[in-house]
Amino acid sequence: MKRVQGFVLSTVLFVLVALAGIATPSSVRAQEPMDDDALREHLVEQERQFFGALRDRDAALVRKLSGDDGFYIHPPGIHSVDRIIEDMTTYEVGEFSLGPQVHLQRLDEDVVALAYDLTIGWPTPSVDWLMTAVYVNRDGEWVGVYRAETR
Repeated sequence: MKRVQGFVLSTVLFVLVALAGIATPSSVRAQEPMDDDALREHLVEQERQFFGALRDRDAALVRKLSGDDGFYIHPPGIHSVDRIIEDMTTYEVGEFSLGPQVHLQRLDEDVVALAYDLTIGWPTPSVDWLMTAVYVNRDGEWVGVYRAETR
């Protein structure tokens, strides 16, 4: 039940993000939309890159994958991309895995929600999370503007 509530909360937060004007109007789309399977695969790869960038402390890649206006909700709080990058020096991310099931929900032609299980190794034992990410298509590039961890 907690996982469903977390996904619902994350979806409600997405609506607030969209209402705040983060989503790009579809009139500026640079390419035809991908089908759901191809988009899911593409975004899962971007999530792997995001967590790999956290692990490797690659600030430029974290910013590229999150945009300047992205934010992340996790146990320490709600953090901007700048704060995530700043905090990367204070923790270690170990190995991680996504899935095996990944749910993709189109909320608009240019906005999708992605939900998946994430197992991430810290210096202490691994932790399991339910992750939710919201991606916006900006000029043909999918940008993860919102991520949230739920236990």
